[in-house]
Amino acid sequence: MPSLPGAFGSVDPLILLLLAMGLEGYLGGTWLTGLLAGPRGRLVRGARELQRRLDRAQRGATARSVRGWIVTFVLLLPPVVAGIAFEFVTRNLPYAVLLELPVIAALVRQRGPWQVAAAVRDGLSLGSPQLAEQALQRLDPALSPPTTLPVRAADALGARFADMAAGPAFAYLALGLPGLFVVSAVRLLSRLYGPDGPFGRAALTIERVVFWPAQRLAALLLACASLFQPQGSGGQAIARALTGKSPGVVLRVGLGPAASSVGAAVGGLDRALWLYGLACLLQIGTVAALLVLRLNLVGGN
Repeated sequence: MPSLPGAFGSVDPLILLLLAMGLEGYLGGTWLTGLLAGPRGRLVRGARELQRRLDRAQRGATARSVRGWIVTFVLLLPPVVAGIAFEFVTRNLPYAVLLELPVIAALVRQRGPWQVAAAVRDGLSLGSPQLAEQALQRLDPALSPPTTLPVRAADALGARFADMAAGPAFAYLALGLPGLFVVSAVRLLSRLYGPDGPFGRAALTIERVVFWPAQRLAALLLACASLFQPQGSGGQAIARALTGKSPGVVLRVGLGPAASSVGAAVGGLDRALWLYGLACLLQIGTVAALLVLRLNLVGGN
């Protein structure tokens, strides 16, 4: 029989990630994210205070950029240390690994973005563009409105699949809890500092680098999901994914033709939500397949 390290083999990262995604899919909502509200709030307050002190308009762009890089690396040290310490405890104390499950579930979010996008659809179906717009701002407050609301919702949902589901999952499997904490902190800092001004250039650059694999993985999963959509354009979605398009652009395929009515817009968002949910299932299935492969390899040895 194959054997894994830790109590009952539960310390294996593939098992933990699989259980955590199931836990988040079942509970979802704000309960899990509330677990990390304290650390997240301290990071936000520290980041804003340092920006207030160091990012001043009278300083040159180069000086502000250098200060931004220094501040970003300083703010990423606590998540690294916390991840290493937490992982040391969960890997060496019996049953402490159970404490890791809700933390992973709070940072690898699949159901959360789906719920917000569903609120956009519900707002449209109720004939209230204001409610739909408010929900969309929760999904991505940085979105500008040059395109239709369904297209903006698909772009935001695809982006959230990359940086809230695929990205954290990939970071956890590659680097454990330290990697998971760091990518979550990088995403938060990039949102806080934004694209305006040289001070936030460091956070944005690091975000683009660390989330690039997740962008490609998310686009591919969404494209594969489109192959199962009745009367879908799976070939078009695969082509978009393979040519480096963003996950949101791939997800637009599910919207169908340009919506000329509220009913068509709601139907398009329904299809996009269906594709997103299936892509989440494909991600879970990929993790399960990797686990089976690992068990077979361990058992063969």
